[in-house]
Amino acid sequence: MERRRTLTKFATDQLRLPRFRVFGNSGKAILRYKLSSPLKAKAVVINNNFGGDKDEKARDGSDVDVDNLRVAFENFGFTVELHEDVTQDHLFSIVDETVAWANCSDPDMLVLAIMTHGEMENGVDFLRMSDDTVVELYRVIERLSNSHCPGLCGKPKFFIVQACRGSLEDHGALVTGGRRFPEWNPLDQLGWTSRSASRHSDDTSSPDSPDCPDIPDIFVPSLSDILIAKATSPGYQAFRTPRGSWFISCLVRRLVEPVSRDVHTSLLLANNDVSRNSGKHPPGDSNCMQASCKHHMLQAATFISSMRKELNLNKLAKKKHKNSRSCCCLHCRISIESRGPPRRRPFKMTKKSTV
Repeated sequence: MERRRTLTKFATDQLRLPRFRVFGNSGKAILRYKLSSPLKAKAVVINNNFGGDKDEKARDGSDVDVDNLRVAFENFGFTVELHEDVTQDHLFSIVDETVAWANCSDPDMLVLAIMTHGEMENGVDFLRMSDDTVVELYRVIERLSNSHCPGLCGKPKFFIVQACRGSLEDHGALVTGGRRFPEWNPLDQLGWTSRSASRHSDDTSSPDSPDCPDIPDIFVPSLSDILIAKATSPGYQAFRTPRGSWFISCLVRRLVEPVSRDVHTSLLLANNDVSRNSGKHPPGDSNCMQASCKHHMLQAATFISSMRKELNLNKLAKKKHKNSRSCCCLHCRISIESRGPPRRRPFKMTKKSTV
């Protein structure tokens, strides 16, 4: 203990740090966003399927992502709004209506999920709308920022973007030193492949720290309290199957797990799941929704965060986890469907002993 105090004092003396005002209890308690019960929050899900568009390829399987997001956030207590095949004007109309709703109802948080075709130009993400126009992603985010939406000032804003960010193909890289990833696909647990479910566990949750009340802030940065989760890295494609996209499926699976952890940890685990999945559909296979999907295609999801506190949604779940086949939560439903019907022990004939 004395050595630790000496090292701490040495580090403090050597570092030349400016004096900032520190809020909270010096790291002993984690600040959390206040989420009321019942929750006053909205989840807006926008899906451009391009089903009737001849120019754009239809996003088959996106309806599965919509259903998974709807079930997950409804279970958390969100009011879910679904919008299909949105034009540019309709998109900004939805954003303006969301701003008006937030300014009137003083919500706890907002979730906005956009699933469409995308591209990147000069480092800027663009989203393609159903009327063949493109919208800059950060124009949408800016309209919901603290400075433009007072009703959401200081409240968490979670943006989920399932879209390509270019046309590059990620074939992966071999880890040096002969170390390879185990032969495991996290999407096996969703029943998407023929291989057996994984025996590996990525559960790195830790006990919750006690709740700490919010400290009223006079000013907050304009672009704080924002969390943006993107399906892929800049310049690369985002993959999708008839049973949903890689990113949305892994994200929903981690969010609904009956483990108390913050959203950032769930995103890290979801990113790990996406990176360990690989597309093994040959070119021209009808099961692959990407025109250029080849063997062993990889994908690396990313997220950007300016959150100032911890965000934990698992405590809001309406349907408690029973860890059995009678449980109706989304996590158990996914696990049960991947495992199939319960196995019965084979009947063995026993020989009777004779005297």
